[in-house]
Amino acid sequence: MNKLIEQGYDVEYHIVGTGDRKDRLQQQVKEYGIEDHVEFLGHVSDERLQKELSEAAVFVLPCVIAEDGDRDAMPVVLKEAMASETACVSTTVSAIPGLITDGHDGLLVPEKEPDELASAIQELLDNQEKRKAIATNGRETVHNKFDISKSVDTLVEVFESLQN
Repeated sequence: MNKLIEQGYDVEYHIVGTGDRKDRLQQQVKEYGIEDHVEFLGHVSDERLQKELSEAAVFVLPCVIAEDGDRDAMPVVLKEAMASETACVSTTVSAIPGLITDGHDGLLVPEKEPDELASAIQELLDNQEKRKAIATNGRETVHNKFDISKSVDTLVEVFESLQN
């Protein structure tokens, strides 16, 4: 975030949710002097989340593997952002590369690489055509992989195969 601001981008970063890293993040925001660009929203309603996603130019989810090995598997919020047709940037952690094909329906960067994360965000901010294509492809990916009717059809096929 700080790198984008230093390069002259007028960006706002809305952080939704709570967690044990909140205090550390708030301290970093103060250290970098970017309080005017970052808003900690805390827990929000589903309606507010949809509003945030629909208004965002880019959704950023920089997942990491915690020191104790804890990690996100395939974050639901990433699927929600893709379904909302918002271009997504995330990291190559856990099952995320199984959801996002880098450059097609999102952009992926290695975890804990802020320069690469900033470059990916910058790429989408600078290239509206690419941002729209990735957003559209992301929505299609989620629809094709996670649509409830397709999930039910797959489940029926599994049950039928078990009966045979």
